[in-house]
Amino acid sequence: MPPVTLSPYPVRSAANSRAARTVLNALGRHPVAAGKQQALLVCGGASIAGVLTRLITPLAALAQAPLIMPCDERCLPDHHPERNDTALRQMVSASLTITPLWDEAQQAATAESRQIDWASSVAVVSMADDGHIASLFPQRLHRRQDQDWIIVADAPRPPARRISLSADALHKVGHLVVLVFGANKIGPWQRALHNPQDDAILPVCHALQRPLPTAVVVCPQDA
Repeated sequence: MPPVTLSPYPVRSAANSRAARTVLNALGRHPVAAGKQQALLVCGGASIAGVLTRLITPLAALAQAPLIMPCDERCLPDHHPERNDTALRQMVSASLTITPLWDEAQQAATAESRQIDWASSVAVVSMADDGHIASLFPQRLHRRQDQDWIIVADAPRPPARRISLSADALHKVGHLVVLVFGANKIGPWQRALHNPQDDAILPVCHALQRPLPTAVVVCPQDA
């Protein structure tokens, strides 16, 4: 069995606190490889807000803070209001530095994203009601020649073009935290638990296939 820890909570405040504690504990578990950078890769959207705000003070106090970067991004111009990094900066104000994932000028992943030490890093993803995580959508390509980041050209909602953590990177990041928040997520999550190899239909199944620690925080409360 993969090392999956399941933590159900009836209210969001408790779920947010548990997820934040899990992230902090995971960040201190592994030394960072020479010449590389530890990263905290976080999802966009409303689910991360309560977790990220609980991390502001402890992350700012770290002697060596990790890169904080989106785990996926819309391929839009810098500072566009619909970019994930723009939303994350609004959540943390000036308290933390959010490093971009997408370089619009180069039409590629940023240089910082290629310096990540995956073994010591932590990713926080949120499962959507169709079972997707990051920009790994159902019935679409999740891997490409062992690349850590993949371009998604046909996202089901605009903008169609995204960059995302690949399934390969998802499998090798040192610690993964999955947020399953909201009443409409419980059904898809239960289907994933019963069919953990069905990642083509429910991409969250990649989390259940990992050989490394995965923490899943479940809460049916929408906000």
